[in-house]
This record gives sequence, structure tokens and C-alpha cells, in this order.
Amino acid sequence: MKFEGFTKGVKYSPIPAPILNGYLEVVENFAELKTVLRAIWMLNNKKGQIRYLTQEELCSDRILTRSLLAKNVKEHQEMVVASLEAAVSHNILIESKQNSDSRTIYFLNTESNRILTNKALQVPHSDELGSWEIEQDLPGPYSLYEENIGMITPIIADKIREAEAEFPSEWIAQAIIESVNMNKRNWAYISSILTNWQIEGKSNGESGQHSRQTRYR
Repeated sequence: MKFEGFTKGVKYSPIPAPILNGYLEVVENFAELKTVLRAIWMLNNKKGQIRYLTQEELCSDRILTRSLLAKNVKEHQEMVVASLEAAVSHNILIESKQNSDSRTIYFLNTESNRILTNKALQVPHSDELGSWEIEQDLPGPYSLYEENIGMITPIIADKIREAEAEFPSEWIAQAIIESVNMNKRNWAYISSILTNWQIEGKSNGESGQHSRQTRYR
């Protein structure tokens, strides 16, 4: 996928300064660097006070799957696990074992997380981020949403699929762009745009009542 530059209203993700200073001097493995940057992005998009990642989340992440260029799923998983171990050894991440279900989870190595993981910690399961299997490029609306709105969770993916069954894909993409321009970055606003276009008619001269089936007949 060719990078086309930053779009208007692009979101920014904070990166701790030591990542761009000391860590860049010591990291030698490109896979580790990619994994760390993606992990930080995913952690920034988590909600709640306790933010962590599991190996499963990173192993099934769509962006990381593509960027590591593994030959198969097994090799990809091995690359992610090795990268996580290296990030822990470089003190970027903290590894924590959950005795209740034998999970291994990872925190950013901040002072508050060091205090947190030194306690008897029982964290809830996180279902905010869903798994992605290795697959072909996702259609435009998915990529556009992830690049400008936020992480595509299973719930959001379902909503986009439902919208695609009712509206043309370019409508959905245009609705996402309009939501960004209006600084209303959420699916509810995008959905309301699509509904209004359907009821009132879209401004490109085509009837808002045109379904995808009618339009492409």
C-alpha cells in the first residue's frame, strides 16, 4: 500500500520522547521497532485506567501482520513474540503474568504501570480490540476509518459491513471524510450522514433513495 501523505485533519498519536532518542540508538531489529510503534499506538487507543496488550492482539493485528512480511502465520507469531521479548529487555514494555487464566499481558513501562504491576494484579479481559486474520487489503471505507477515526473494533467492522449492504462504498468513504472535516469522529455521526443522504438525496445529483443494487444495475 503506497503512502499518499497526510490527509486533512489527520490524528496524531503521542510517542514517548525516549523512543525517538535512546531507544533508536540501541534497537537493531526492524521487526521489534515496528512492533513497539504499533503497540504504543494500540495502547494509546485503549480506554480506561488499565491499558495493556496481549500477545494475541498483536499477533492478529492487521497492520502488524502486513508490515512484518512473515511467510506464514507461525513465522509471524514467532516474530511478534520475539519482538515483545526484546522490547521487555529494552525496558520499553513490562511483561505481566495473569495467574487466573495464564495470560501474558504487556504494559508500557511507565512509573504508574511499574507500581501497578508490582501489586497482585487482576485485570479484566479486554474486548475493545478484535482480532484480524491475515487477509487481502480491506476496502476503502475500512482503511479510511482506521486512518482518520480510530481502531476498527469488531463492532465497528460489523457496522461498516451493514452500511455496505445498504449504501455504495464511496458514500461511506465520503461520509467518513465529512465527519473528519466536521471534527465529529465517531460512527454515529457517519451513520447519520448516510441516513440523511438516503432520505433527503445526496448533493451529487443522484437520488438518495438509490440503493447499491439500483445504482450499479
